[in-house]
Order: sequence, then C-alpha cells, then structure tokens
Amino acid sequence: MAYDDRDYAQPGRPNFGSNPFMWLVYGRVPLFRVFGVNVFAHASMIVISVFVLLLGTGYFGNTFFDRLTFIGVLFGIVLLHEFGHVFAARWSGGEANEIELTPLGGLAMARPGKGWYNHTVTIVGGPLVNVIICLVCGIILGAWTGFVPLGPFSFGDVFSEMEAYTSAGPRFVLYVYTVSYFLLLFNLLPIYPLDGGQILQGLLWWKLGWYWATMYATTIGIAGGILLGLYGLFTFRLLMLFIGLMCFMNCLRLNRALKAEGPWGFSEMDEPDYAASLKDEEPTWAEKRAAAKEQKRIEREEAAAAAKAAEIDRILAKIGESGRESLTKKEVAALEEHRAELQKRG
Repeated sequence: MAYDDRDYAQPGRPNFGSNPFMWLVYGRVPLFRVFGVNVFAHASMIVISVFVLLLGTGYFGNTFFDRLTFIGVLFGIVLLHEFGHVFAARWSGGEANEIELTPLGGLAMARPGKGWYNHTVTIVGGPLVNVIICLVCGIILGAWTGFVPLGPFSFGDVFSEMEAYTSAGPRFVLYVYTVSYFLLLFNLLPIYPLDGGQILQGLLWWKLGWYWATMYATTIGIAGGILLGLYGLFTFRLLMLFIGLMCFMNCLRLNRALKAEGPWGFSEMDEPDYAASLKDEEPTWAEKRAAAKEQKRIEREEAAAAAKAAEIDRILAKIGESGRESLTKKEVAALEEHRAELQKRG
C-alpha cells in the first residue's frame, strides 16, 4: 500500500509535483508510528539538519560527532515534549495522533477536550516533560558528580567544574539537562503561540471567556514577537529573528480575525460541551487505559483464586491419602485460611 493510500495520510496538502521549492515548504517525510501517533519530519528540517551536519560550526559543534549529538539531543527532547502534549490531550478527553518536527521545534496536532481547563492541561503537558527531564538529569548528576545545576546562570560554572572529569557520561547528562532547561524557559515566554502564550490564554479564558482571552494573548504576543525579533536582529541570531517574526505574524493574523468577527463570532467556544454525552459511544484514550487496567486486575485476581483453589484441592487429596498428620505447617495454615474465608462468606 502506498503512503498516500493509508488512512493516516494527511488530506489536503498541496500537490507540489516536481517543484523542489514547494516540497521544501510543504513536504514532509514519515519517520515512525508509536502509541498511535504518526511522527513526521518537515522537509525543511531534513535539509537544514544536513547543512548543520556538513557545514555547521560554533554553537552546533566543531566536529561531525558534536553536530550529530546536538541535533539528536535537541530533536529528541522536542519529540518528548510534543508527546507530553499528545498524552495530556488524550488524558483531558481529546485526541492527538500526529506530530511534525520542524526547524522551529515540534508541532503536535492535538485537539483537547472543550473548555479552558482541557486546553490548559494539554499545553502544560509539554513543558512538564522538560521539567521531568531536568529533574532526572539533575538527580543523576548529583549522584554521579556531586554537582547539581540549579539554574541557567550556573551552567557555565558547572561545565568548568566538570572539566576535571575524563568521563563523557556526566558531560552528556549535563548537556541534555542544559538543552531541556533552555527549551523550557524559551517555551514559557508569554508569546502566543508558544506554550507560555497559550497557557496565558487558558488562564485568561477561565476569567474572561475565549474571545477576550485570545485577544489579550495575541496582543501581548504581537509585542513579544517584535521584541524577540529585534533581539535576534541585533544579536545576529537569525533563528530568534525568524521565530519572533513567525510569532508576530501568527498573532497579528489571529488578532485581526478576532476584531473582524467580534465576540459573537466565537461564542461557541464558551458553550457547554454537549458532545460529552456521546463519549459513551467512543471511549477516550484515558477511559480505554483505565478499562484495560481494570481488566488486567480482574484477570490477576481470577488467576490467583484458581491457583488457591487448586492448592486446597491438593491439600484435601493429601489428607484423604495420608491423613491430616502428613500436612506441613504451611499446608495447615492454608487450610485454616480457606476455612476462615468460607465462614466469613456465610
């Protein structure tokens, strides 16, 4: 079966034919499928990764192995971050079945359950993964070297302290910690549509409703995108400039749409979730997981009860053949326990 024929192929993507530029803009490559999630790499990410591996220097590393490590750690953490959004969306009663890795990070195609709470839970799931990564790496570093990085301003000191270590293990753990920590801090900037901006939107939604929450979040995001872009411009950090520009354009477009439609155009966002009554027909991922756990518990109890009954039958057969005096202390105790259970039942 060809990829385009599969049920999880994304519909509606433009037919770019043999135009390589259009492929760079819209193309993507399927990587793997796990936990019911299809993971793709955007075409531009593949091209940029190849350029970084072959030509990158400085921040990316001066050797091919250093650059490979940088790309692997960066996109590995980004992928885990996006799975945090996926599982949080499913836990909230929504669904998510696709992740796309891009040069700007990851994009989880998540549809959380309706309402500010489910929206916020889905967004928080991503940064929470970065927190867990930092905690695990911090514990490993503390046990391994005695040094625990407590914040972004201590990274340089910790690296210089660890120069005395010949083992590459602690340095790699600290590297993962550092990348995850900075991704966490950057993602929590209150610039929509970064996670921090969407968390701000969710908290405002709770008090103000979706329309005004999104209006304020995008207005703040416009200002934040401009500041981030200016920072990237004056420090010659082109990636920051590009991200700031993308945030600015996204917020400006959504802000204009909000003003054009008015509050009444989005009133359904604050309406009760009438579709919740239909959930019995199609259980959520969390409900399916809970049902599977309950089924396994029942099966374990039934297996234990069957094994216990077989043991009692063996003990009674032994009494019939050799008398009660032939029983061991363990067999007598099992028989007394069984008798107590029968008396309790009735």
